[in-house]
Amino acid sequence: MGWRGVFGCAAVLTAIAAGAAMLMLPKPNGQRAAPPSMAQAVDRYRMVLRNPRSFVCFSIVFLEGLAIYGIMPYIVELLRSRGVGGLREAGFVIGGLGIGGLLYAFVVPLILRFAKRPAMMVAGGTIAAVALATVGLDASWATQMGSMVMLGFGFFLLHNSVQTEVTELAPSARASAFSLHAFSFFMGQAIGPIAYGAGLPMFGATASCAGGAVILAVTGVAASKLLGSPLHRSA
Repeated sequence: MGWRGVFGCAAVLTAIAAGAAMLMLPKPNGQRAAPPSMAQAVDRYRMVLRNPRSFVCFSIVFLEGLAIYGIMPYIVELLRSRGVGGLREAGFVIGGLGIGGLLYAFVVPLILRFAKRPAMMVAGGTIAAVALATVGLDASWATQMGSMVMLGFGFFLLHNSVQTEVTELAPSARASAFSLHAFSFFMGQAIGPIAYGAGLPMFGATASCAGGAVILAVTGVAASKLLGSPLHRSA
């Protein structure tokens, strides 16, 4: 099939999903959205950014995207260089991240009974850090997949705790807050492969992943300290 075929299949599936959403989702009850206004959009972004906690939230998710998702394009090459797998095994390894997210979804109600957000942030950053450091070790693809499951669990434990804060940065401009949240996260994802691409040839996989692990551990502790106090609303 090749990479073009893979991208083509992804495009077809996306088009099917978009068409199904347009046809099957309920229509608005006669209410028409207001015409877009650039001035209004800028005002809402300013409203969000007036809350000093916004910079903490957006910096954290930027670093998450950089440290965690930056290594993903290099998983297959790491497996090949170690002689423990190729494309198929890389798919299983990366899929472990999603399994970790599902595991988080199943157990988070239990976690919320015993832990508060600050503790969840520290735990999430720590678990993700240990898992990412393990990805940098010379291990079998099955071990790497297990590390990715841990990485996904730790990521969602930290990320969703921060996302809770984002909902209250500016209650009257939640959509704008989430737009900046997503922008920061995906910018981290975009810059991450560049950072790892520079680091892997110079320092190797173990040191590069250890560097990402340090970022995640520090991020979890910083999030706990800076966002652990009661939610502060801007407007």
